[in-house]
This record gives sequence, structure tokens and C-alpha cells, in this order.
Amino acid sequence: MQTHSTKPSPKQARAAAQIAYMKGIQSLKTSGGLTDADRRFLCSQRPSGIDAEGRIVLEFASAADVIAAGSSPALNRIARQLRGDQIATGLDRKVAAPPRGNGKNGVHRSGPPKQKVLYLPTFLT
Repeated sequence: MQTHSTKPSPKQARAAAQIAYMKGIQSLKTSGGLTDADRRFLCSQRPSGIDAEGRIVLEFASAADVIAAGSSPALNRIARQLRGDQIATGLDRKVAAPPRGNGKNGVHRSGPPKQKVLYLPTFLT
């Protein structure tokens, strides 16, 4: 019997990362190494998937946010907890890609109109 290795969809990868990340937060909370402020900070992060090395990937809005999060003691503690509990091999940080819109689902691109206006009535000017 031949088995097929299928790559999970982005939605499945995000769900798996979120579950693993929340398990790490819960484990850290149970061990007593988590303040309320740290818990709120950790819960505000956006896990987007698990990379090939087994790290949970967190998305950030900008490169400055990635740098600021890199010095966060709470993220360092959760990364150690994830490794210790063998939930993941750690955390990885990346800048989220801007949304790609084509006019569907309420996402529109800004830019020049597709057609030039050839005639404009005087009451509209």
C-alpha cells in the first residue's frame, strides 16, 4: 500500500500552530512562570503555521515589530516551554505579507482608474 504525504492547507497549518502555541501558554501558566501582562501579550500574538524545522511561526505587521518581539522575555520563556514540553522546537518570527486583493471580499487596491474619463458633465466638476 502506497501512502501519500500531503502538505496541509494554510488554514490547517494555522490551526495546528494556534493549538500548539496555546498548549505552550497553558503549560507555562500551569508551571507558574506567567504573569497576567505576559499572558495577554502572548495571547495577542498571531501564530501562522509551523515551519520545516518544527518552529511555530508568528506573524508581525512590520520588521520593527519583529525586532521588538525578539527582545520580549515572555516570548523567550514560551519558546523554552515549547521545547521543554516537546510541543515545538521553538518560535520563528516573520513579517506578514500585505493582503493581496482583487476587488473581491471587500479588499480593493488603490491606484489609477482602469479607464480614463473622457467626458464629465459640468455639474459634476
